Order: sequence, then structure tokens, then C-alpha cells
Amino acid sequence: MPFVDGMMPGETPEQYAKRARKPDSINRDQALEVGIEAAVDNFDANRRRLICLAHLPAEVFHYALRFQKLAQEIKAGKLPEEGPYFTDDPPHSLFSPLTKALRDCVEKKREFPALSQEDYACYLQVAGVAALGNPEMIGPSIEAFAVSVLSQAWQTFEVLTEDLLNAAVSNNRDRFPREFAPPVEILGGLVGKKVGIRDQYRQAFGDSAERITAILQDEHLDYMSAIRNLFLHNSGKTDEDYLRRVEPLTLDKVIRPQLGKQFPLTGQLTSRFGDHCLGLGMSLLYEVYHWIMYPPPD
Repeated sequence: MPFVDGMMPGETPEQYAKRARKPDSINRDQALEVGIEAAVDNFDANRRRLICLAHLPAEVFHYALRFQKLAQEIKAGKLPEEGPYFTDDPPHSLFSPLTKALRDCVEKKREFPALSQEDYACYLQVAGVAALGNPEMIGPSIEAFAVSVLSQAWQTFEVLTEDLLNAAVSNNRDRFPREFAPPVEILGGLVGKKVGIRDQYRQAFGDSAERITAILQDEHLDYMSAIRNLFLHNSGKTDEDYLRRVEPLTLDKVIRPQLGKQFPLTGQLTSRFGDHCLGLGMSLLYEVYHWIMYPPPD
């Protein structure tokens, strides 16, 4: 086996890897070593997009506050200085003073009005409520937003599993069964018969990949998938399929509404699921890298 920088005298690479292990951590150089850099890049891009989406309600409200203050300034007669605000032809014909001022702010020709501590207090309150998903204060739209974030978090993980498996197998053929050849297709989520995530990874990595198996057996994935499918197929109204899927789960505080009742999805619950799902994705990347670099004993 190759020598790794940082190894102690007489230490094997496998011993070093266990000692120096940093869970949930893999950089692009490590990914390049085993040919999974495309999966890392795609997962990181999807993760970043998801994080931006999750901040959208608070950011939109923040912008709306500043726009409202700008409108108040214009209404009070604080018009922008005269000048060529736009290059549109014919000039100025369709733009109100407020629109001109907004365009100037966007183009950084003038500053957005500053927000006071009182403004910020209102912003932070709404942002906090959005994070908690209080339906009495935000209304049903927060549920739709939470469903969107939950679905995209799950999709980010599901796409990673297929990207990662294909990259790992394609670029490390000697580490995988000869009959298990790319392209590998994953269908049916976690438990799709023979082509689901768990079965495909079991066929590829075998029983020795205990850490990989443990990640994919995490019951939060089952719970999250069941909630996502409930909203996708039944508008969030509890059905027999959902109750059947969560019945064997041993997690604390699994929500099991009565048949026909709406599942109480909140922003807080969605945030926890999203964070956990992304964390499992990062762990899976590391464990696949580690399994390829440091083959387990036969």
C-alpha cells in the first residue's frame, strides 16, 4: 500500500486512516484519487442551491422591507437626481419614479435605504417564524415551501447515490464484482426491488462495507422518504401506505397522524431532515472513498 503523509513509523495506511479519520470530510484531491470528483462536484452544487432555496423566504422579506422604505421615500418627494437612469428606448416612458429609483439601486447608482433596528426586529421575527413554520402566522404557503425544500433535499441525496456509485464502479473496476458494470441505474428510492439504493449498493460493495451500509440504513432516510411521498402522492393527507412505511421505525417522535389527517410538516422539521440528509450524503462520499483507498480485509 502507498505511504501517506502524516503516518507514524511502522503504521499501515489503514491504521493511519482510522487514527486520522475526520468523519463527513472529503476534499476534491481525495475524490480525484478514486475518480469520484464529478459526484462530489455535483453534490456540492446541488447542496449550495438547496441552501440558497432554504434562505429564500427570509431574504425575500428582507428585500421587501427595503423596497417598502424606498417607496416611502419616493412618495415623500425624495426623488432621485435627474439623469439618464436607463438606456431603454424611448427613455423613461414606462418607468415611474419608484421604478427608476429601484433600477438605480439594483445598478448601484444609489444605495437602498438603510434599515433601522426597528425594521430589523420585524425582519428577524418573520424570518424566525418562517424557520419554525408557524401556520397561524405565515399561512399555508409555508407548508408548500417546506414540501419543496424537503423534496429537493431528498432528491439531492438520491442523485448523489447514483452519481457516486457509477463513478466509483467506472473508475475502480478491480474493486467491484465483474458482473456489476456501469451504467448503474437506481429506481424506486431506498427499497426499489433489486434496483433501489440499498440493493444496488449491497450488490456493489458487499457485506464488508459496514459503514456504507450503516449510512444507507439510517431510518431518517425512510422517514423522510415516506413524508416526501405522502405529499407527492396524497397532498400530505395521511394514508395507509405512509402508516405502513413508518410503522417499523424506531426513531423518537415519529409523527403518525390519524388516517386522512394532514401531516403537520413545519419548516423546523424540514430543516432537521435537510441537514441530516446532506450530512449523510457527505458521510457516504467519505466512506466510499475510504473503502476504495483502504480495502477491508477478506
